[in-house]
Parts: sequence; structure tokens; C-alpha cells
Amino acid sequence: MIRLRHIERRADAGFTLLEMLVVLALLGLVAAVAMPLLRGGAETGLIERTAYRLSADLSAMRLEAIRHNTETALDFDLKSNTYRGGRRLAPRLLPPQLAVVVEAARLPSSGQGAASIRFYPDGSASGGRIVIGQGSRQRVVAVDGLTGLSRVYRPAP
Repeated sequence: MIRLRHIERRADAGFTLLEMLVVLALLGLVAAVAMPLLRGGAETGLIERTAYRLSADLSAMRLEAIRHNTETALDFDLKSNTYRGGRRLAPRLLPPQLAVVVEAARLPSSGQGAASIRFYPDGSASGGRIVIGQGSRQRVVAVDGLTGLSRVYRPAP
């Protein structure tokens, strides 16, 4: 035998249309405020990834100079937005949406838009700074001439 139960519904159960519209308006407001913040975070992430990858490549060039007892260099071609160096480092493309300024202690004779940071067998370097960024979001990769070590930091406003 099948029994049917009658379920009683209260009159105040569920949401009204007005309550749903208020919730949707609040969600829209939160999304409108959050989207520009999230977009800025992605740009900052790209700047940081580029700076740390560049710092790692500079360290690899330093280690190669020490290991092989020879001078190596990381050469920048800012016209084509690339850099290359050493025996194993294939040319790398810098993100085109980022501004890159290389302040190197030694510039090669290859013309404007080119720069080079050299590393010597004793671990020292020619030194220099690479500024990567967009507007107020910037990171600096600095190479110490005496030790050849590179570090990434945020410039003071």
C-alpha cells in the first residue's frame, strides 16, 4: 500500500524577487571592484616572473664563467626585445608589454639598443641594473660588480 504524505509549505519559505535582485546587485558591485585589482595583480606577477627569470639567467652566466674559467656575458638587444648569453642559454624574448631599461657598466660597440653585462672567471662582473616594469609597477635586477651576484628589488617610490 502506498501512502502519500502531504507536505505543508509555509508562506514565508524561499526568497522573494526583491531579495534575489539585491543579492545579484551586491555580487555585481563586488565583481566591478575586484576585476581591476585582479588585472593589476596579473601584471605585477608578469613583472616579478620576468625579473626573477632574468636574475636566474644572470646567475647562470656567472656560474658558467667560474666553471669554465672564461669570460661570459649576457647580451641584451632591446630593439628585438631579447637577450642571450653563454653556451647553453638560448635567446629569450622579454614580454613586449613591459618596458625594459638596461643600465650596464659596459656597452658593446654594436650600437644603440644593445647592452651587455659581463662575468669574469673570478666571479666578479661588469655590473649593471635592469629596470623592468610598467608605470609605477617596477622591479630592478641589480648586478654587483665586485661579487657578480644579482638581486631583485622593488624601487622606492
